[in-house]
Amino acid sequence: PLDKFSGAQNLRVAGKTLFVANGNGGLLTVDIQRPEQPVVLSSLSLAGFANDLLIEGNSAFVTSRYSGLHTIDISNLRSPRLLNTINVPALGGGLQRSGDLFYLGNRRMGVTAIPVPYEVKGVKLHSAERIELTIPPQKYPGRYTVEVSNIRGSASLDGVLYYQ
Repeated sequence: PLDKFSGAQNLRVAGKTLFVANGNGGLLTVDIQRPEQPVVLSSLSLAGFANDLLIEGNSAFVTSRYSGLHTIDISNLRSPRLLNTINVPALGGGLQRSGDLFYLGNRRMGVTAIPVPYEVKGVKLHSAERIELTIPPQKYPGRYTVEVSNIRGSASLDGVLYYQ
């Protein structure tokens, strides 16, 4: 299915599925059970230029130059869902995970380390405009962003938490 590729930058195989960081095309998912007849399962458009990825369980982590680190739910390979994006300026190539940190190649600083995003479980909805979050203590100093999302979209609040 060469017409689906937009400049494959990196790829990972998990079982019989090929995941492609597909440049301007975002994340491409291909069934390779029969390598002589690959079948494109989905293509998820992402902001920026997808250049690297990691696959862990039902999650894909894709770096995009000009955009940042995208977390994608791939539990349904035919309909992957973007869960969040962490804005990381000046991303270059390279994405590795060690424990609870991602290390990303950064054209300005060499390497950027960020904690692996996680879903907050302690959420209390007070109204359409007000929620209350219980967030566990953070292990690493820095500025943290909270993103609230549902099937219709998301909103990010950058720098809501600071730990030193």
